[in-house]
Amino acid sequence: MFFNCIDVIIHPARARLRPARPGRGNWPAAAALAALACLVQPAAAQTARPDPAAPVTQLHDGIVAAATAGWPPQPQAIARLVGDSFDLPAIASAVLGRAAAAATPAQRDRLARALGNSLVRELARRRPAQADRFSVIETRATQPDEWLVITGFTPAGEPAINLAWRIRAGPAGPLIVDVLRDGASAVITEKQDIAASLANRDLDAVIAEIERRGAVGGS
Repeated sequence: MFFNCIDVIIHPARARLRPARPGRGNWPAAAALAALACLVQPAAAQTARPDPAAPVTQLHDGIVAAATAGWPPQPQAIARLVGDSFDLPAIASAVLGRAAAAATPAQRDRLARALGNSLVRELARRRPAQADRFSVIETRATQPDEWLVITGFTPAGEPAINLAWRIRAGPAGPLIVDVLRDGASAVITEKQDIAASLANRDLDAVIAEIERRGAVGGS
């Protein structure tokens, strides 16, 4: 079929000049149908590329929806939103830095959950509004499977805020792996804090402190 398609598309006159063959119908009509099928097939086979900004807009829209339903939001609803928008295991590995090599799978999982809880708590600090004029300003690729998504929003009575979101493609689609404000990386900041804490405490104690921060009423 593929080579027939090429022949019909490149040499349409050749198809028109061929006589009809007994028992095989009208050849020009068949050739036209084959050419049409060739043009349609690639479009049908193509799959839409994921939108790198999707996890960011999903996060924003989800928080706004939660605010519309009532505030403070249900922690479980925000936790699901965080889990669907952020690559928490990747973030946990990144903030561990060199300590990641010695961390057990259980410690990695525990840290990922603690970071997720901290995000839930931070997202519930301020009630967003639909009038915050949120927008995606720019999306640019930094690596084949990574992007930087720049967003802007203006909270009521406050100056405009621009954030840069590092997005990485994965089996579940693109997910957030870092957030930068004024050039400062949330992952690098947390990584530095953990490295400093590990100078005089073990990893379990450091994770326990992050868990405490992420708990309701923590500081």
